[in-house]
Parts: sequence; C-alpha cells; structure tokens
Amino acid sequence: MRLVESDYGCDLELSWVHRRYKFGSSVVRAPLLAATLVAWIGAKCPSVLHVAALCCLIWVSGCASTLPITERPVSYTVAAGPTSELGGIHERAGISQDLSGAWPLVEPDLALDARIALIEKAQVSVDMQYFSFADDRVGHTVLSTLAGAASRGVRIRLLVDDMSTAGLDGALSEFARRGNVEVRLFNPFLRGRASRIGRLIDLALDFKRLQRRMHNKLFVADGVVAIVGGRNIGDEYFARSGQRDFLDFDLLLTGTVVNDLGSGFDTYWNSPYALPVADVVGSTARSEALVRVGGEIPVSVRRDEFGVWPLRDQLKSKAYRLVPGRATTFADNPVKADARGLVGFEQTLTYRVFGLLGDAKQEVILISPYFIPAQRGLARIRAAREAGVRLRVYTNSLAGTDMPLVSAHLNGYRAELLKMGVELYEIGGAPEKREQSVADLLDSTYGSLHAKVASVDGKLLLIGSLNLDPRSSRINTELGVAVYSEELATMVLEALGLDRLPGTFKLRLDVDGETVRWEPTAGTAPTTEYSHDPNTTWWQRLRLLLMSRLVPEDLL
Repeated sequence: MRLVESDYGCDLELSWVHRRYKFGSSVVRAPLLAATLVAWIGAKCPSVLHVAALCCLIWVSGCASTLPITERPVSYTVAAGPTSELGGIHERAGISQDLSGAWPLVEPDLALDARIALIEKAQVSVDMQYFSFADDRVGHTVLSTLAGAASRGVRIRLLVDDMSTAGLDGALSEFARRGNVEVRLFNPFLRGRASRIGRLIDLALDFKRLQRRMHNKLFVADGVVAIVGGRNIGDEYFARSGQRDFLDFDLLLTGTVVNDLGSGFDTYWNSPYALPVADVVGSTARSEALVRVGGEIPVSVRRDEFGVWPLRDQLKSKAYRLVPGRATTFADNPVKADARGLVGFEQTLTYRVFGLLGDAKQEVILISPYFIPAQRGLARIRAAREAGVRLRVYTNSLAGTDMPLVSAHLNGYRAELLKMGVELYEIGGAPEKREQSVADLLDSTYGSLHAKVASVDGKLLLIGSLNLDPRSSRINTELGVAVYSEELATMVLEALGLDRLPGTFKLRLDVDGETVRWEPTAGTAPTTEYSHDPNTTWWQRLRLLLMSRLVPEDLL
C-alpha cells in the first residue's frame, strides 16, 4: 500500500487490487480509512499503533481545524494595454469588442505550447490557478519559463491546491523567493507536510476541512488572454507521461470574459483559504527541483485539428484565428472550502450549469470522466427527456477509468438512465492501437477521458473543471465558461468525435428491459457485445462491488 495523488485528491493504493482503486480524501468513509491506517502503521511500526488509533478516533469524532490568519498583501489582476502584443490579439482576430474570442486546444502538445508561448510573450502579468502542479518534465518547463518571465519584470502569481504538493515545499518556497513571484497554497495541510504518511494522518485528523479542494484550472496572461479547461500542469495532461495519458480539452479565450476570469482569480487569491507558501512551510526550506528544466520539450510545428498553425506561429505573424461568441464565466465561491458548509447547493456551479441545461429545447451532450448523476441530476435529466430533449452522455468505462469506484456507483443509475431514453456511451474499454491524432491519447494502458465539456442545442458550449458527480457539486470548488457559438460547439464535438473512437461502447437494455449490454461502436474491436463491463474479469468486478458498498456516494 502507498499514498498517491490523483485528480480527486490524496489516495491510498492497495497492492492487492489489480489496478489503482482510489480511496483517499474523495471517497473514504471514516471507519474504512481509520481501520486501514491503523493496520498499516501498526504493521510498519507497531510502537506507534496506539498513537495512530487515537488519531483516527479523533478524526472519526469530527475534529476540524481552522486556518491561521496571516498578513498577506492584497493584489489584483494587472492587464496589458490594447497596443501590447497579447492585448492586440482580440482585435487583430477581427472579434467585436462586445464579444469574446475562443479557440479550442484539443491536441495536448499544442495546448502546452500555447501556455509556454503566452508566458514568453507576457509583458506585465501571468496568473495561474491549478489543482495540481507536478514535479515532472512539464512542471519543470512551465516553472522555468515563468522564472524567465519574472526576471524580465513580469508579475507571477501561482495559486496551487495543497493536496498535490507533497515533496514540493522546498521547490515552491525557492521559486516564491524570486523577484516578482508570489506562490500561495489553497486550503493547506498544517501538520506532517514533510512526508506522505504525515499528510495522510493530517487528513485523518482534519478530514472535514482537508477533503474540500480547489479543483479550478485557470491560466491568464497579461490579463487579456486566458486558457480554461480540464488540464492540470503535469506530464499526463499533455500526453508525455509514457504510462498514462488523459484525453483532455482546453479553450483559449480573449475579450470581456477574460476580465471576469481575472476577477474570479483575485477572489481566490485574496481569500483567507489561500496562504503564502512561506507562511505554511516556513522560510528555511530550499530546493531548486522544480526550476530545473531537465530537457526542453520540443516546440510543435504542425497545424492543429482545424488546419490552423500553433499560437506561437500566430504570435510571430500577428495573424490570429478565433471564433466569436458571447461568453460568461461561472465559479464557485472559495468559501465552499470552509468545513462549516457555508455554501448551499443553489450557490454552486453545478446548480448554475443544471439551469443552463434546463433551457435545452432539442439536444444536450454531456462529456464527463466521472459521472454520477445523483438524485438531483436524475430529476433534471428526467425533466429534459419528458420535454423531448435528446440527451447523450459520454464517460469512462470501468476498464478505462482511473476512478473505478465512480464507475461502480454509476451501476445503480445505468438502467434507469437507459429507460428514460438517455444515450449512454463509455470510453476506453479496448487496448488496440489507435490511429487518429485525438484517439492516440487513449493509447496507453492507463489512458482515460479527462475532458469536461457540454453542449446545449449545438449552440452553447460549456467547458471547465466541473465533473458531473457529487464531489464537484458539494465539496470541491470548480470553474467553468459558457460560450454561445454554434460554430465553436460544432468544431469541438467534431474534433473530439468520442463515439467514433476505438474502445467506445454504447449501452442499451436487453429485451428483458433490465439487463444492461455494452455494444461496440464503429472502429471498436472485437465487435462482440458484453453483458458486463468490457475488458474486466468477474473477480475484478466482484471486488469492486464489495468495496463500493463501503463508500458513500456523496463523497465521490
């Protein structure tokens, strides 16, 4: 057993399970993790067994800490003028001042190159807000580029959720000591930061607070260009892990919506939940790990899925391609991270998204790697179907997901969704070689869907960090953007082409009206239908079923 990190949080990986079955902060019922933690520590070091047991009992009793109040400067978004290099993109792309400009970043190498190019061209500021900022090749490259921008006078603000920073205290502290750089940690761990087991114990002692994470992903350069979507900063989000890579999606944005995104960043940055890294880890930790590039990542020189050159080349030629649209941004209030539960469901991003989906007249398409509709979502879906709205849902299969317990809890909804007439697709169930550029992203053994996208009537595109599950709804903070553009929605859905990907299955009910069957879509081999989750064994499914009984749905 070992502690690992995921898009959901800090997890336990049990070696006796055939793959990474996640328990951690997102999915563990208190008694389960308490028993596991006591047994593990007792086996490793029996002398501390009673101490660990006491800690777990304190946690189970509901103990929760409060963050210290620290003095820190309040700061706000700094925007470059319209005559600056990045400030001129919107106008040169021919977008009206009362609209926003958008461009899809489907391919991972082009999405990474766009971030690097924007940092290199920034003149006044770069603001970054991410759930995860990894100590790997992509993380090194991004941070090294940020350091170069800071050295020429660009103000850098980096806000990272603290769940994924184990082992990075020294590196982030060292980076924050550079001129023009500030680093803050959101909802930080206060005890045992130096080791993963120490963090796990802190999680046990302070579960009510520490399970609440900032899941937002936002990049803003010079206050005039933004990137939003599902990607964190790490190798697997840009197809460079070599072992597991995510099929993900970002949207590049200009125009008035960027002002709103910048204001939203400021709200999080200046909130009491975002503490300067030095106040959390002290001022003595020193390391340069994250600013060593460790081999430059090659710059992409190919056109994207739509035949357009990368943003780096557009910046050189000053000839830009954007799609016009009316855009609005949605973000949870950072107070959602408060363990006292100060935010009601009606104040969440999930509620606002459901409101937009409720406006559908013809068709809704939902793409979510983790999909548990829960009773609220089920009621919305039922209402849409009764109004004659076609509904298509794309999510990960059990064989393709990195969160099998989510797939297990979806079992309880599949038949009911299909009876309503929902078209349900599951992705990642076949290991054969993919040929298409987008499909290649699922070619690794542990690859899976990670994009969070929705389309309403083919005219409204929703993109952001929001998963369609109880955790995103109730516990994590999330960020999203809605763009009203039929052209953009058509481009994105065509580029992703999820129902054409090999390894995709369409679910249907058997003649008995109760049994779910998995029917392979075009390009998936073998073409045999399944009466159970494809490419899994009965023993894997049984173990998952038993474990899912221990895990409450509202923590998923």
